[in-house]
Amino acid sequence: KTNISAKALPDLDLLECKDLYNNFIKGLTGGAGAKFDGTQINAMKTIIAYMKTQMKEPGAKVSTGLKVIFDNWDIIDPFLKNQTTLTQINSNLQNIIIQIKHNGKLTTTKEATIGRTKVSDLEKFRERYDNEESKQKRY
Repeated sequence: KTNISAKALPDLDLLECKDLYNNFIKGLTGGAGAKFDGTQINAMKTIIAYMKTQMKEPGAKVSTGLKVIFDNWDIIDPFLKNQTTLTQINSNLQNIIIQIKHNGKLTTTKEATIGRTKVSDLEKFRERYDNEESKQKRY
């Protein structure tokens, strides 16, 4: 009877997701693979842990959920689309998922708009400010 520690067994989720991410990066760069260091591996582990809590089907593979994200990368907004390191993806994962769920459109929810203000919102604010300012000058 062989006693194998859990550390000796490969983490299949991590291996599959690393391979999926590497292929995603190769597609973006025209062939150059992903850079994996300790920080990026830890980010991948965090992404995997989060994805495991979000999978709706019991026993669904985390790599399937990650593949959906990478397959829909083109529909997210340019800011998020340029965030391609695993640490950046991990930091923006909730916003990425929300945008994919809404076909790339920013929603009015706080989660989807935190950190980004649309130009149209700024224009509306400016109009309101100008209107308020002109009202005050009349009185």
